[in-house]
Amino acid sequence: LFIVVSCQPKKTSEQKSAVVKSETAAEVITKEKIRDIRKGLPPVKEVVNLINTSGAPYLAGMTVEDMDPGTLLTRTEKAKAMGYVSFDLLYTKTYNQLESFNKLLTLYETLAKELGFEELMQSMKQFKTDYEQKKGNKAEVDALVDDMLVKVRKLMYNAGSAKDLSMVFVGSVAKSLNIISYQILFAPQSKDGLMAVLQQQKTAVDGVCQVLAGTPGDSDLARYLEMLTPLNKIFQSTEPFNNLTIEQINKLSEAIIK
Repeated sequence: LFIVVSCQPKKTSEQKSAVVKSETAAEVITKEKIRDIRKGLPPVKEVVNLINTSGAPYLAGMTVEDMDPGTLLTRTEKAKAMGYVSFDLLYTKTYNQLESFNKLLTLYETLAKELGFEELMQSMKQFKTDYEQKKGNKAEVDALVDDMLVKVRKLMYNAGSAKDLSMVFVGSVAKSLNIISYQILFAPQSKDGLMAVLQQQKTAVDGVCQVLAGTPGDSDLARYLEMLTPLNKIFQSTEPFNNLTIEQINKLSEAIIK
């Protein structure tokens, strides 16, 4: 009896360990691919700065600051939300929308908690404390946000699964397309500059499609690949963008972030 009782858990443990090692090896490959692709893309901060320097005005109502995290029922939805909340954070900070920025910080912290990213959640709490102390000094806040972005990338890479990182990537890219296309439609005075910024998202759209296509067998990722494929066709086409193209990009990207 002693032999049976003591040895059986060990066998189960070894089996679980083997499965974990197999899954981890597969995820590491995908996560490395995500990191390699993202290294070749302009940072989100740079994209938001380009939107601002194009002369585009801040458009209220474009962020998800009033989103209820309780409506996000799956881990996939929550990870995707982290992607577009991170974009919105930079968007509102760049345009100095402090109330919106603070709401988004709280939302980001909540999502980190619900996804089980304890270290990231603690890091966000510390960031909020530091931010409250320095928010009157733009230079210090900029440095603080830059430091936070570096930490978030590292913590997400370490704590998140390959699927988590894929969905954060999906959310971030879809949100950038949605905001830029919306601004082109409703801020015509900045059309040329914003159009150039939008066209630069070509590599990001193709990159996120590569990531999703490289993870076969996952129904969630397959669904978002299907949604992103028409967008990728638009961006990879040699046809110049026009008003109809922008409306299509806006509609397709909005469907992804809903």
